[in-house]
This record gives sequence, C-alpha cells and structure tokens, in this order.
Amino acid sequence: MTGPAAGVSASVRVERGHFTLDVALEVPAGEVLAVVGPNASGKSTLLHVVAGLVRPTTGTVRVGERVLTRRSPRGSVPDRPDGPDLLVAPEHRGVGLLGQDPLLFPHLSATENVAFGLRSSGMRAAPARERAREWLARVGLDGTGDRRPGELSGGQQQRVAIARALAAEPAVLLLDEPLAALDATSAPQIRQLLAEQVRATGTTAVVVSHDVLDAVVLADHVAVLREGELVERGRCAEVFSAPRTAFTAALVGTNLLPGRRDRAGVRTAVGPLEAVAPEAATRGRPDGSLEQPDGGACVVRFRPSAVELFEDRPDGPNVFEATVRWLEPATGGVRVRLAGTPELLADLEPAQAQGDWLRPGGRVWARVDPAAVHVAAGDS
Repeated sequence: MTGPAAGVSASVRVERGHFTLDVALEVPAGEVLAVVGPNASGKSTLLHVVAGLVRPTTGTVRVGERVLTRRSPRGSVPDRPDGPDLLVAPEHRGVGLLGQDPLLFPHLSATENVAFGLRSSGMRAAPARERAREWLARVGLDGTGDRRPGELSGGQQQRVAIARALAAEPAVLLLDEPLAALDATSAPQIRQLLAEQVRATGTTAVVVSHDVLDAVVLADHVAVLREGELVERGRCAEVFSAPRTAFTAALVGTNLLPGRRDRAGVRTAVGPLEAVAPEAATRGRPDGSLEQPDGGACVVRFRPSAVELFEDRPDGPNVFEATVRWLEPATGGVRVRLAGTPELLADLEPAQAQGDWLRPGGRVWARVDPAAVHVAAGDS
C-alpha cells in the first residue's frame, strides 16, 4: 500500500452548463462507500473530482490530513486562512481510479500492465513481475501474462485492470462500475475478490454501481445521488430496507408511494391505504393510528410480494384498479409491472400468472395487505 488507510472528505460544487454537482460527504478510513443514482446524477463526476481529473468550481478534497484539492469562489480573498487554490496531480494523490474502460497500455503484456503501478512506486522489476503474475492468477487469468490487451476479451482486459488497481494497494481506491464489462460467471468471483482485498488491506474505497449487489457485498455505507445532490445516506442495510426515494426503491425492488396522512390512514395516488403498524418515524399510537396531524406528508412502502392481483374486484381494504404494463422474470416466480406514476410491482407464483387477463394493457384489481404497508415521515 502507498500509505496507511486514510479517510476521504469532499465538499465540492461542480457547475457544468445546466448541471450542478453539489455534494459534501466523508468516508472514514478503512471503510467503503457505495454511490448509486440514476444516469447523469453526477456519480462519475464525483469520483473524477476526488481523483484530481476534474477541478471543482469551488470546494475542498482531503485524504487523511492532506488537502488534495482546494478551490475558492471567484472574487474571494486570495490569502484566506485555509490557503491558496490547490490541485494535486492525479499521479501524486495516492488515489487509485478504476473505471469502466480498463485503459491498459496496448504495447505491454498483461503482466507488465499489472506491474506498471508497482514499478512506479519503486519496486524492482523482477519482484514487480512476480507480484503481477500472482494477481493475474487471483483474478482468474493465470497463464495469460504474456498476452497483450489486443489478444484478450473485454472482460479479460477489465480483470487485468482490476488486478493492476489492487496490486498497487492505494490508500484510497475509486471504483466506477468495475464489474460492468464482466460476464455473469466472472462478476461474482471478482466482486468477492474486491471485497476481500479491500478489507484485508484496510483500503478506503468509493464504488459507483447500478447493481445493488455491489453495494451490499462491497460497501459499509451507501449514498444516493439525484440530479447532483445527495438525497439518501446511511448504512446499506438501513437505506435498502427503508428507501426514501423512487430510485432506491426501484433498485431494491420495493414499492414506494408519496402520501398524505388523514385520520383514516394515508391518501396516495392509488387511493386511500390502511396501515396496521406505522413505523416509529410516524410515532404511531398503540392502537396503530397516526399521531401526526391530518395532511402531513409521508412515504408508503410495501414489498411486491404483498400485492395480490385479481381479474375481478376482491373484498377487503387497500383495493385499487391498475393497468398491466408488462411481465418479467422474478426470483421464484413472475413480476408484474403496473403502469402509473410511480410504477408498482407485484410478485406472483408462476401458477398465478397463467390467466389471459394478465396481459400487457389489461386492467386488473390489486389488493395490498394492511399489515405489509409501512408508513414513514416524508417531506412536506
């Protein structure tokens, strides 16, 4: 490792045309933060600012006690207490960046590509090549060390890049969709290798991914970016079990509806819904009613498995009519997407999805068990 594990602190603003990234976050030393969010939410831009590839409009980036980036607002006093503007070059930051493009040297063999970072840090040629061969074996590329990138598949090239990043043992490792180019067989192996190595070396890491499994396996915490702003942050289990944004809910396969409380329950886009046991965030009374005043904003969550679908209107509470958008595979059954804003999901057993009435565009009746409806405080 280039040095002991160090925490990352970034408070930056990047203005690019109509898009603005405005983020403040900290990653404690030796921990892993997953950054998720829709396309064009600023995830890669954030990594590039920390890596020194993008100069922020204003802000500061620190790794441990070192200030790597400092940019003052225009018109500020140049000799302010925190010092002049600063941008440490990427190669002098002790920060490793692994993106979706492996960026291998085309004229070097796989072994020499992996050894490059080791030799740059001062290791002699022979030990560097030996370490490189060990890392190629660990990522499943034993025997390919003499091949150049042009002789390797895209997935193999990405594994070489992963080996190069891990072999260098940086104090901070930035991973931008590192498994996107891998096939379904290689991805689990490399994901586990990344998790084990980052923890074994105490490396502080930030990983950007669209795959919730990457966050669950690799990260301690997760941050959700939307339109350049942090909208959710916490430990992975907490955020994924109780999502508060539509993107996070879709990522983990949970239905999420904005609502307004009233004395009968909650009003939502699909109609009034009853909840037997509101969450602690709503300060529910012992009888299960809602303590907040009428009209208070809330969010309503329920799992797709809690949604039953019927051809004819069923009896009971929490019944509403919906339109089938399409059917898709789900673990152990069939997932039905119901059109609307937002979309709703229903998970059925295969035998329950046989009827002609469950065709795309068809009207169905949905019923949600009140005991499965979770209500939490929302933004007003």
